Amino acid sequence: MGKTKTALIIDDSDFHYQSIEGLLKPFFFVSTHAKDGQEALHIITQHKIPYDVIFLDINMPVMNGFEFLKSYNGSSPIIMISTDIKASEKAVAQYGAWGWIHKPPIKTELQSILRSLELIY
Repeated sequence: MGKTKTALIIDDSDFHYQSIEGLLKPFFFVSTHAKDGQEALHIITQHKIPYDVIFLDINMPVMNGFEFLKSYNGSSPIIMISTDIKASEKAVAQYGAWGWIHKPPIKTELQSILRSLELIY
């Protein structure tokens, strides 16, 4: 069995959370779900251990993805998940996100990102 890894999935859609969680499970990821950036910051503060990866939606109520990126000061790589390619590219260029994937996620695209982060081989 592989080493367990952790992922924080920040998305207001249960469907998209479950889609990403399902794609991560075969790679021994344990996922935590936050419905917006504010809830995610609270979870991160309580967890106190960096996640191996954070998946972040852009359009959410309460605190959106851009607001989260401005507030987050951790070291976990952040992967944007969005249907909006231009907004995802902006998040990478201006706010330091590591990369982005389409929403809904495509298995091969997610695997490629995880390999780039050396989280799977």
